[in-house]
Amino acid sequence: LAARDHRLATARDRLARDELLIEYRVADATLLRFDESTSGVGDIPLSAGYQLYASDARSMSAWLTVKAPLGDASDLTGSGAVDVALSLSAQSALNEAWDVFGQVNAVWLGDGDLLPQLQESAVFSALAGITWNPWRELDLTMQFEGNSRVFDGGGTDLSGDAILMTFGGSYRTPGGWQLDLGISEDIDVGASPDIAFNVAARR
Repeated sequence: LAARDHRLATARDRLARDELLIEYRVADATLLRFDESTSGVGDIPLSAGYQLYASDARSMSAWLTVKAPLGDASDLTGSGAVDVALSLSAQSALNEAWDVFGQVNAVWLGDGDLLPQLQESAVFSALAGITWNPWRELDLTMQFEGNSRVFDGGGTDLSGDAILMTFGGSYRTPGGWQLDLGISEDIDVGASPDIAFNVAARR
């Protein structure tokens, strides 16, 4: 292990620093190459929701989302297509300390400019989780989520469905702030990043 770690460190030392390269190749054909930093307005989703049911312990809502292609596929700020999504979400309180929740989504993808020859026409996703409130200021949540593939990667990891497990929590301060921290781990190894950290603060 020590020898392997030394080889990896030596290889990193030979790589250029502060450089960006996103490239997707099949055989000898380069289908996507992006090596410049960029900034700008990305695609913007517009959503409308309706609460189907609500009580003190349970609720259910439906959402319709349309994504406006204001970004540009050439610099990866957008896909170049109008996408439409339908979502159904629900939650239920098991008791004063425990809640369960879930959501299912169906997305119809327009004809985009980003790898159009590989893009699927529809994507489906779902999530389910449970939240524990050990005391008033703190919520701890565990969530499982999965989605079908967006691109047909021809037998590569891009062609697989992704399954993730996320664990995290929210802490509310007396001053009105809420701090969120989450850690996501890929269960289906190779179809998504090994680990991702999510941090948010709101008031």
